[in-house]
Amino acid sequence: MSSKIFKVTILLSVFLLLAVPAAAARKGGDAESSAPPVAWQQIGSSGLAWEPVQEFESVFLRVTGSQGLVFEGEFPAGAPIFFDLSDQEGYSLSDGTYHFELTGTPYLSNEMRSRFQAARDAGQVVDVPKSGFVQDGAFTIVAGSVVDPDLPEPPAFKDSPGIQTRDGISAKDVVVNDDKIIIGSLCVGFDCVNGEAFGFDTIRLKENNLRIHFQDTSTSASFPTRDYRWVANDSSNGGASYMALEDTDLGRQTFRVFSGAPANALTVDASGDVGLGTANAVTELHIIDGDTPTLRLEQDGSSGFTPQTWDLAGNETNFFVRDVTNGSRLPFRVRPNAPTSSIDVAGDGDVGIGTASPTARLNVVGGNVHVLGANNTIAQLEVISQGTTQNAQLFLRSTGDDWFFAAAPGGTFTMSRVGTGVSEVSVSPAGSMTIQGDYFSTTCSAMPCAPDYVFEPDYDLMPIGELGDYVRREKHLPNIPSASELVGPINLSKMQMKLLEKIEELTLYTLAQQETIDELRARLETLEKDQN
Repeated sequence: MSSKIFKVTILLSVFLLLAVPAAAARKGGDAESSAPPVAWQQIGSSGLAWEPVQEFESVFLRVTGSQGLVFEGEFPAGAPIFFDLSDQEGYSLSDGTYHFELTGTPYLSNEMRSRFQAARDAGQVVDVPKSGFVQDGAFTIVAGSVVDPDLPEPPAFKDSPGIQTRDGISAKDVVVNDDKIIIGSLCVGFDCVNGEAFGFDTIRLKENNLRIHFQDTSTSASFPTRDYRWVANDSSNGGASYMALEDTDLGRQTFRVFSGAPANALTVDASGDVGLGTANAVTELHIIDGDTPTLRLEQDGSSGFTPQTWDLAGNETNFFVRDVTNGSRLPFRVRPNAPTSSIDVAGDGDVGIGTASPTARLNVVGGNVHVLGANNTIAQLEVISQGTTQNAQLFLRSTGDDWFFAAAPGGTFTMSRVGTGVSEVSVSPAGSMTIQGDYFSTTCSAMPCAPDYVFEPDYDLMPIGELGDYVRREKHLPNIPSASELVGPINLSKMQMKLLEKIEELTLYTLAQQETIDELRARLETLEKDQN
């Protein structure tokens, strides 16, 4: 589905603007009713402009046309509303009829906005009456310029003998105060001719402005009196071609079918199923398209709420929800062939992933749960207890022992076996850790499990005299961090091995001293014998 987005041009100089009055109808009678416009349309040499008839917070303009053109722009209060007849590369738009729609966003007080927002936050639907600040229409481009909508249309046929002229002469009314039956076909309109070839037509309306008006003349207040009109095409030059049902009293066309609509654009079968793009609907609403059938939900701002557009669509790669307003992101996607109950919400609000019978607020069956942080973000799994007296607990359950992790309101963290009432691991608010049982480290794979190298013959043991000089000078043992170096996290396993190394060195010093003592004792015993 291709589209071209065309630029919004802010005019810096005044260009020739032609006001667009209501087109004059060739046929006499009452003028067509119309709803109050959002803005007056003006035509210039380089584009179309609209001047709002009242103050709006903003006006949203959408223009659609041939070759997939879609122009959308929001204009804040005071900004000129303008549609350029050239694209971003400066090429003129192709000839053809274009449709536009203007939506005015009314000003709302801060109190109303707060009330609306509170209702939205509570998940409520606010019943706001339709403002009617929507205006639509059409214009036609020929040879790069918008045609003059006020240009009168010439007669379709020349006057024929026996046919009363339509210019300057009024046909007399014929009143039949009885039922009238016509055996044959009926042609109504200025362009009917003698010898009209009806084909299979029973009733034909034939002229440049075709309307069928239903005027209810009820006068009692308790009887309905709304008037309606079937409208075929705009009456102005360059207008749109369509068939529409008009609420004449309000000047609103509540149903319209534009020319060129594809076959089976809208069908209703005998069972009431509605088909869009198909004559064989098999569900209550059946939409068919060759490329990504889509349902658009657009809040247009005409009732004062912030405009927001969502798309609900699907194709061969995924079913998705598209946030059109915010960069067409896809916050929700389902891939084809996903298993049943991939996501299942129970009647009590429990959510199951891979199960149709969730037993907790979130029940995951049949796989792992990954919490992945996006680029340069922290991956977090939060378990939060609402209140000041309840622990926040995370349970780990298996076929053997069940464990739970708990954070108490006072700040103590514990890890316990379910049902024992004993905290296997406890961390106080001050950071003290208590472990029930032995503590084992698994760092032997990254470093020697014990410094037995000290007892090797080639170990370079510092002479005890040098050790004394070092300790008196540095105020700490060699290869042991000083107090100033012990900052931040400390590798206790590595520290423990270093301390064991010093104990083994101390053992060597002690053994050497013992050898010296034994040698001196032997000498002393020899001297004592010699003296005796």
